[in-house]
Amino acid sequence: MKTVFLMIAEYFPENHHRVGELTNFKENILLRKKKHTIRKNFTLWKHRIDMVKSGDAVLSLRQWSKKPYRSKHKEFLRLYATDNIGVQKIEFFENHFKIDGLTNKAYAEYIPENDGLSKSDFYNWFSPYDLSEPMALIHFTGFRYNLD
Repeated sequence: MKTVFLMIAEYFPENHHRVGELTNFKENILLRKKKHTIRKNFTLWKHRIDMVKSGDAVLSLRQWSKKPYRSKHKEFLRLYATDNIGVQKIEFFENHFKIDGLTNKAYAEYIPENDGLSKSDFYNWFSPYDLSEPMALIHFTGFRYNLD
């Protein structure tokens, strides 16, 4: 069985206004407060999550032991097809989001919170990203954004 690695930041990155502070993402994932994470390359992550959902892979959530990309990483949670993980396509716009092609004004309130960040921290986190391409909203639980 394949293992899909998903790195979860322990500290805010160098380009963030809270650089070096703990994110508490790991703890909030384990407490089920952080419901998802967002990654670039929707197509790649859809393929990976589909492999997990079909039982052909597991999702290994990990953190670096010390400095990112320069130290070993350690698994803190393993998710399987039975854990009801999922992926939705998220697109960023100036004052709203689209999820799976649909817009809901409430998304602007809930997405940062469900990602484990304040609105300010969320937008600062994604400021260096190229937001012109769809991204992957990877769910750790059965939670999904209702598109009705």
